[in-house]
Amino acid sequence: MRSLLLLAALVLLLPACLTPDEEPPPGDDDDTTDDDDATDDDDSSADDDDDATPPPASLELLTPAADELLSGPLFDIEWIAEDVPDGATLALYWDTDNAGSDGTLIADAIDPSAGVHPWWIAPDVPDPVFVYGVLGETIAYAPGALNHCLGPDADGLVVLDVPTVAVEMTVMIDGDEVMPSNTTEDDYGNVALKAVGAEQRLLGGDVWDDGTLTDVWSGSLVPGTYEVHYAGGAADGTTWPRNPLFVFDPVEITEDMTLVVDLPVVTTTIDFTLLGEAATDDNTSDDSYPGVQIMSVGNGESGWPESARVYGGDVDWELPLEVRMMEGTYNLIYSGSGSTDAWPHGRTLLAEEVTLTEDSSISYDIDAIDVDVEVLLNGAAVDASNTDADQNVWFQLRNPCCGAGSGMNVKTWSGGEVTPISSRRIHPGTYDAVFAQGDGDVWPEVGGTFLTGLVIEDSGLVTIDVETAELTLELQRNGVLASAADTASDNYVRYGVFSEGSTNFQLWQNSWDTDTGGPLASITTLAIVGTEIQPGYEKASYMGLPYEPWPGGILEVGDPVAITGDTLITIDIETADIELTPTLDGAVPDASNTGPNDELGSAGFTLRACEDDSNTGTFSAMWDTTAEAVQLPMTASVLAGCYSLEYTRIATGDAPAWPAGKNVLVLEELDLSGPETIEVDVQSVAGSLAGTLDGAPLDAATTHVDAWGRVELAGLSFANSTATWSAWDHEAEALSVPADFVIAAGQYDGRYKQGLPGGAWPVNNQVTLDRCVLIE
Repeated sequence: MRSLLLLAALVLLLPACLTPDEEPPPGDDDDTTDDDDATDDDDSSADDDDDATPPPASLELLTPAADELLSGPLFDIEWIAEDVPDGATLALYWDTDNAGSDGTLIADAIDPSAGVHPWWIAPDVPDPVFVYGVLGETIAYAPGALNHCLGPDADGLVVLDVPTVAVEMTVMIDGDEVMPSNTTEDDYGNVALKAVGAEQRLLGGDVWDDGTLTDVWSGSLVPGTYEVHYAGGAADGTTWPRNPLFVFDPVEITEDMTLVVDLPVVTTTIDFTLLGEAATDDNTSDDSYPGVQIMSVGNGESGWPESARVYGGDVDWELPLEVRMMEGTYNLIYSGSGSTDAWPHGRTLLAEEVTLTEDSSISYDIDAIDVDVEVLLNGAAVDASNTDADQNVWFQLRNPCCGAGSGMNVKTWSGGEVTPISSRRIHPGTYDAVFAQGDGDVWPEVGGTFLTGLVIEDSGLVTIDVETAELTLELQRNGVLASAADTASDNYVRYGVFSEGSTNFQLWQNSWDTDTGGPLASITTLAIVGTEIQPGYEKASYMGLPYEPWPGGILEVGDPVAITGDTLITIDIETADIELTPTLDGAVPDASNTGPNDELGSAGFTLRACEDDSNTGTFSAMWDTTAEAVQLPMTASVLAGCYSLEYTRIATGDAPAWPAGKNVLVLEELDLSGPETIEVDVQSVAGSLAGTLDGAPLDAATTHVDAWGRVELAGLSFANSTATWSAWDHEAEALSVPADFVIAAGQYDGRYKQGLPGGAWPVNNQVTLDRCVLIE
């Protein structure tokens, strides 16, 4: 029956189906096509309704609603979002032009239904800024601009508030409270907090020291983001974890809290043998230092948290070693040294990125081969024809796994005698050949790694042939070879080749030779074929010295150069001659607005490269107290490029005419490509600086004799302070509130520093208060 029904259906469809030879009746083609098209359109519309794209989400930012000036760094961004698809998230940005949606991310992955996001505005965010949100395809800007920089009040007073949070730290070991049962007299442990971005650890306390359980630190901090650092160990390695430094993930400390630091610990047993044999008198001596070192990966600055070593002499080897360590990821490295030939020399990576999350045992058998190393110079053996008595030439076989200390030294000549190459026992593997020292006449003066991928798997003779090429370095300025016209004895210019991984010159020469009275515009020496060298240039910049045409700075010149044969390298320093004429509040500096307290070197300008702030050209002082003359115009030669101009004067003397300031930005995006004349006016602003503690004025209740704290205004480069105010001077036993200042107009960081622990003042070492201060 089912087959019959299908057949009937096919019969009904036949009139609408045509073979290729058939044609439709005249006049029926358009009607049939129109009817079918109409039917298809209807069906298509129905399909479109089923698969219709939902309307885009609606997003309206409510704040900032108008141009707003904040009283603090925290601002709540508010919005209304509707018709949000499932799983969609909101991203918030800021920009400076209120257009283009090409700004800087504030936060993403925000739940659109939250309606509000608190934004802690960093001091380097400019004024004003505009906020916009991105929700799917929808982009919406807030109606107003945001000004977050603090400014002086009507009386010229700048008030910086120091917020505090109370913190107590509790330290535990694997969930157990620290107590005499899990410490011994030789243990020590220290937990410290370090503000993210700060150079120093801010606070910490020994939780165990020489058999005495000490109080864990408690006190107050400036709210912010902090890293938790642990350092500690035990003499026998069985109680406290052996880690010189272990860094936990950062924590947000924005309210009063008890910070529980639980040290996750694993017990690891380390053992190793030599060619299948345990350490005995037969393969150990008193000057042998083989061991397995455990190097932390990614969770601290530590080099070697623990080392299991074999010590000779009385055969007091320490194997197997049981040690407690922090959970984490480690590299295991074998390291051998000493005069004995039993254990291999150098370093070898045994295991990479071993994750220790539970108690475990690690055991390795150390393989060893015996090699002789023969060094040739351009195919010839080392003898009196290619060495002389004052040479000290040496090489190193270095395992690329483990840094500069991983090699075995091979000396070829010392003090006029060829040193026999003794047999050395090494771990089989892949090595680099590194040349370190020569005289530049026969043996190359420029060394480095010249042979990589040297596979040494079997005992026997290893031959290293050193092929040399002539290297010439030539110093030019703006395409012209250095000459007496643009060099001088006090130039202090060096040029040459940087050593590997360092800014120290391996080969260099002064640009002026005072003995011969002429410039050293070129150097010729020998280099090893196969090395890659980095040309470089250096001129020390000294404030107050006359500036010759050669610019200051240390820089790499061009890309590294591979030595494949005789090579000429031209070091061409492109410079721009600068003439700067500053004014003070619109007036030209002269005897009427400068004085003896404007000391030489205390007022000047710095050009800071737009992309690399290490390339700077610092100008001399504007007033010379010795000559009693203003040094104008100020001239210098700088590397051609893009710069910003900063003003600096450290406040010294009594009420100097030139205002204090440190790295105060006065001009941006200067394109210096040739002779340039720059005029800049330094605006001075008088005012005073004071601070509050959690919004309260300072008095005897918030200060005491053994504590001091200060707020300060500092240049945006986080350098020396420009104007400071001490909350309490414990030597003078007096409050200094507020402190008057005369500083250069510009934008500053508001910072806080407290030097001694205790009392109501938070313990922090020079932290930014998430606050910028605009002085106009």
